[in-house]
Amino acid sequence: LDRGLLYTLPDPSSSPATPAAYRHQLDAMLRIEHGGAAKPPASGILHLPTGAGKTRIALELVARTLAEDPSHRFLWATDSKLLIQQTMRRTVEFASRFPKGTRIAWYERDPDLLQKDGIHLTFLTRNHLRTELSWAHDARSVHPWRARLEAGQPLTLIYDECHQLGADGLQKELRKFYEKVIEAKKAARQSWRIVGLSATPVPTREEARDLLSTRLFPLHPTLPSVERGWGMHVFFRAENAELIREGILCPVNTHHDKSRVFDIPPDTLMRIAGDARVKPPGPNAPKDEVVDYALRFNTSVMGHDAVVSFLAEKLSRNLDALGKTVVFVPNIKVANSLVAALTAYPKCAGKVAAVHSKMSEFKHAVPGQLARTPEEVLAQFSRRGSEPCILVNVEMLTEGFDDPKVRTIVLAKLTLSSNRFWQMIGRGTRGPRAGGTSDCFVIDPIKLVRLYDYFAGYQPAVTSRPGSAIEDETEESGANALDPSVPTVSRPPLPSS
Repeated sequence: LDRGLLYTLPDPSSSPATPAAYRHQLDAMLRIEHGGAAKPPASGILHLPTGAGKTRIALELVARTLAEDPSHRFLWATDSKLLIQQTMRRTVEFASRFPKGTRIAWYERDPDLLQKDGIHLTFLTRNHLRTELSWAHDARSVHPWRARLEAGQPLTLIYDECHQLGADGLQKELRKFYEKVIEAKKAARQSWRIVGLSATPVPTREEARDLLSTRLFPLHPTLPSVERGWGMHVFFRAENAELIREGILCPVNTHHDKSRVFDIPPDTLMRIAGDARVKPPGPNAPKDEVVDYALRFNTSVMGHDAVVSFLAEKLSRNLDALGKTVVFVPNIKVANSLVAALTAYPKCAGKVAAVHSKMSEFKHAVPGQLARTPEEVLAQFSRRGSEPCILVNVEMLTEGFDDPKVRTIVLAKLTLSSNRFWQMIGRGTRGPRAGGTSDCFVIDPIKLVRLYDYFAGYQPAVTSRPGSAIEDETEESGANALDPSVPTVSRPPLPSS
């Protein structure tokens, strides 16, 4: 499934049946469909924790809508190309739910593809959405989106990770699109809506929230919102605790973290930081100083040979007890160094891989790794099932990656964002009913909060609540979130491991 190509989904009658939806997914679907039948149709947010099945709900919405109205068209946008590829694969896997002849495409600046009306579901990145919106609201151009809406033909935008709608450039084009297209024609108002998917907060910046509440997701005059405090229409939300009780998610297990086996010795951290002149900011330091410190700490300290060797030795020694493991590291150099160090241990031979954005380039190639693309690496990792193995990752699995057999998350980087922190942990919290595990080991080997008191308010911890960290994702952070944290337990792995 590549960019610029048009695909017809497999015949539903010969496609594997999809598992039955969970109760909360059915409830969410009914609320979104009810909103679509309103006049004008209700736009809104589906707000669920990581692992609760937002993608499944959205794909079900597309399939059921097309079954009733084959003329309906859908756009699916998000920032990550990897996430688009994963969602397209899920769409193919759900072919049995779609009407026969459903066609999908990944749009990337191909005017001919954009003009084809026979594409039922078009995927595109945030950047391309912004570009197309700028053309769509320009009266000097002829754009298929504007033509469709002004003719009263339905068009729905599904925005995955909709907290990204706070981005300045995208907001600028959305504002003009609404002013010149949606609000200028009654037919367009009756034909357009947005469904936002998110596990993390809506944007913090007041001006970003203003656009979401007044135009993108306004409270509907006749439909109730499950969260009126935001001033936005929220179709549905579910709490972590409820989904853990039902076995859809699992609790965090702090056994390995509390054992301190994986804690990098404080004197080692301080010695390396001193040699590299990475001086921590003082109490009440401004945000930019703290963020700069985190960047330099991740580069100079977490990438140091002594730290990499320490982590490799501990991971290899305890691999059977950890099970299937994802290690988050700060950069490509650290990822490649850690893979090389791990594979030097016979116990890890053939059980270690890395995924990052430049792995196909010769100078950044992962030592000993034959697979050349992230998709190939992730597919190989998934095929291992629950076998103890290690995947080293650089900023590619925090959103969208779904392997329910992941048992352990290792946070081998200084993370200042509580949103990002819980996104990483969410890669391991699929529960037994979702084909996952009974609990998820989370290991934080840095423990800077034990060295510097002022970091207690900056670095998230497994037991911390949202809002206690510096949010370094300027357009993706916000307030009024579902509490992303999950209950914690502390119990050793089963004797079999």
